[in-house]
Amino acid sequence: MNLLRINEMMLLLLFNCILIQHQSTKADTNTIQWNTDSKALNKITYNWTIPNFMDLQYDRLQICTEIPTKKTQTSKWRVYLHLQGIEYKDHNYMGLRLQLVNFDGVHKKTIVKFKASVFDRDDRHKEYSKEEVKELNADINEICWEEFCNDDRKFIQYKLLEDGALTIYIQISYYYIECSKHTSSLGLDMDSLLKNPKHADVELTLQSNGKKYYVHRAILAARSGHFARLFEDFDKKHEQVTLNITNTDEEIMDEILRYIYTEKCEISNKIAERLFVAADEYELEGLETLCSQFMCDGLSVGNAARMLVLADKYRVDEFKSNVISFIVENSFQVLQTIDWKNLVEPNSLLLKEMCEIFTPRLSIKNDRP
Repeated sequence: MNLLRINEMMLLLLFNCILIQHQSTKADTNTIQWNTDSKALNKITYNWTIPNFMDLQYDRLQICTEIPTKKTQTSKWRVYLHLQGIEYKDHNYMGLRLQLVNFDGVHKKTIVKFKASVFDRDDRHKEYSKEEVKELNADINEICWEEFCNDDRKFIQYKLLEDGALTIYIQISYYYIECSKHTSSLGLDMDSLLKNPKHADVELTLQSNGKKYYVHRAILAARSGHFARLFEDFDKKHEQVTLNITNTDEEIMDEILRYIYTEKCEISNKIAERLFVAADEYELEGLETLCSQFMCDGLSVGNAARMLVLADKYRVDEFKSNVISFIVENSFQVLQTIDWKNLVEPNSLLLKEMCEIFTPRLSIKNDRP
């Protein structure tokens, strides 16, 4: 064997070693290490029994339960069963979703092991079972399984149901990891800056009541595309900029500026819809999301039609999807409300979209065995 051939073999061997090491490193990066020795390990076991399951399958798109916890456990959990797949993408599978409802501390992350199983009612073996370990934080608070259980109605009815009920055995284990012990004072500093006119270079005046706000051009322009465009009309040499605000009242402007400076705000039922509209006008996507989440939490038969029109008008897809899910679950009551007749029915495009969502469900119901 000549020297050139030996060199080729050595290079090939070296390349394979590097490739294996790279794949191993990549795998380690994507793998969450489960610390079973954690002294602060929390464990929850819950049997979620869903009565009259076959009837629910035709009348709802998702079912939700709040997981009972001990008084010492500050984290709250919800589990959703999506009867026609998560986001209705796959009607052949039922999806399962675990949601961490409240995140305990901005400097913590939660490592959670989620396991869910469905047993055969006769021999008690696991017919469907899934397990996943995942890091949850303020930005990612869910574990989603698009294909948890095959949606074979006859199999479910004759193999899984006991007295018409489906039981899902749920196990949640979790512990916290401190991300940083340093507590930033940035939010407090920015709030102080908003309240102190000393270094302000912009004067905002509300037309509604004449109230003045003394704020900072650079901050408003960086955070809001709306303000950035307004300031383009002013030369940089302008030491002081004066703007008249014609379509925002004091209650809303207080929260708009509080969010721009600190990313915090106080949302209430009284201002949620108006603040949502203002967030769209001032191009504050994060505030728009906070408002839509607040309104989703307060969905009711009485306001669902109004929320649907609002979400559709401002093209907030996740908000709209959540409202549609609620309407589908409560369709009989919602379709009889005055708001549905006055707001949705005259909107031909939105009404057509809702009819397209309802029609497959009616077809499934008619095909019911």
